[in-house]
Amino acid sequence: MQFYFLSVATNLLAGVALAGDYLAPRFPGLQPLLQGLADRTGRLTLGGVTAAVGALKLLVLAPQVPNAQTVVVGDLIPALAGLTAGAALVAAALRPAQAEQGAAEEGAAQVAAVDGPVEKTAQFALAYRLPLGLVGVAAAVLHFLFPSSPLL
Repeated sequence: MQFYFLSVATNLLAGVALAGDYLAPRFPGLQPLLQGLADRTGRLTLGGVTAAVGALKLLVLAPQVPNAQTVVVGDLIPALAGLTAGAALVAAALRPAQAEQGAAEEGAAQVAAVDGPVEKTAQFALAYRLPLGLVGVAAAVLHFLFPSSPLL
């Protein structure tokens, strides 16, 4: 039961953190939460916890699904949403640190482009952060409302 709540909470927080620019004008009550998630450490921590919970959701059997055929896919959508939202938050949080470190080493005039997997994932995360965030929020809300659904 606690793991179920942790999945819902982390998916919701990660989704709000990713889609905060879109959700803040529509829901002014989110401003204090978004200010707390604005720093790199908060996003990195939330992303790591969300990705870890998403990975564990794939490994831990869903107790509310009695059918053995659906146990394999039990909680699949929240697990995938947690993995992608967590990876997007971690990659976006790590990207500025690499860019600032490269600027300090090479000077402000030239910054070497990083072509590693973190940079590519960060570019993807920044390009698609609104849809990833909204999918995370939707997965959390649906998982909360329909806990015994085989995919949710």
